[in-house]
Amino acid sequence: MMSQNLLPIQQAVEMHLQHHFNFDFADVAKAFLLKYNLENKFCFTTIASTRQLDEDRFEIVRRMENVMSSRPVYERIIFNRKMMAVQGFTFETENQNVYTECYCYKQDDKDSQKTIYNMFLYKNPGLKKMLRFKLHNWGVQTLENIIKKDHDLIAKLKDSKDKMIEKKDKIIKEGQVIIKEGQVIIKERINDLKTFKSSTFSSAKEESTPSTMKDSKSL
Repeated sequence: MMSQNLLPIQQAVEMHLQHHFNFDFADVAKAFLLKYNLENKFCFTTIASTRQLDEDRFEIVRRMENVMSSRPVYERIIFNRKMMAVQGFTFETENQNVYTECYCYKQDDKDSQKTIYNMFLYKNPGLKKMLRFKLHNWGVQTLENIIKKDHDLIAKLKDSKDKMIEKKDKIIKEGQVIIKEGQVIIKERINDLKTFKSSTFSSAKEESTPSTMKDSKSL
């Protein structure tokens, strides 16, 4: 298990990369986890271990293999909900406490709807410096694409839900109209039936009255 006392391999920073995301921290952190599902055929990630450090911090140890290196490297990734940050430290062996790289995704202190990403390399990349710059840009674009697709999916689900609710409300309203019309028709039929019974009873009464009077006179 990695030590809690993490130190850079040297104090001097050999390379510093930065990017400002126009998305809030929650979106960036979610995309950060989802990106492992989109790894290309040149990289392979395995989660070596996970643990809860305290009530605000959760740690993932990632084992990464790629075609650029004959040996795997390890990343200790710490999610800190209190600080609204994701920190990553890269080690050459799993149990090492001296890191060669570190990065941090953190909510912008000036704008909560933005996230700042910083990447520090403490080991000179040499001829791979340009490649590291391209990988940085590729990583940023990957996260932004994931976030945009996630937003599009949420918007489509919301639109679909709204249409279903609208259709449901329409069916309910049409049903209410049909019920109301049915009630009116039933009421009219009842009134017609009452009128028919009343007129029939009156006619029968009128027809029976003269006969009764005639019979009375004959008596």
